[in-house]
Amino acid sequence: MKTVTVRDNQTIYDVAVQYYGTPEAAGLVLRDNPTLVNDAKAMALLDIVDTDNFYVDIAIRPGIAVNIDDDSRMRRDNTLKELGGRVITTFDTGDYGKND
Repeated sequence: MKTVTVRDNQTIYDVAVQYYGTPEAAGLVLRDNPTLVNDAKAMALLDIVDTDNFYVDIAIRPGIAVNIDDDSRMRRDNTLKELGGRVITTFDTGDYGKND
């Protein structure tokens, strides 16, 4: 088991792809991290006020430490090699063109 840090705009699926090589590993991430919380800014963007539940399609609070089972049979090492350590982020903040 190793610990990684969630980056801005990463969903549970992003973490699964980045560290397991497949979005199907999201269940493992949830299993090993039952106290995950969503990013308050992402929730506000979507006008969601329910902070009691975790939404898998909304960004995780950045900076949270997440446990990753790096010995899991779910890991797709060939895919991880192709990703080359790139950060995966898919949560849409609507900030189009601001970083261009």
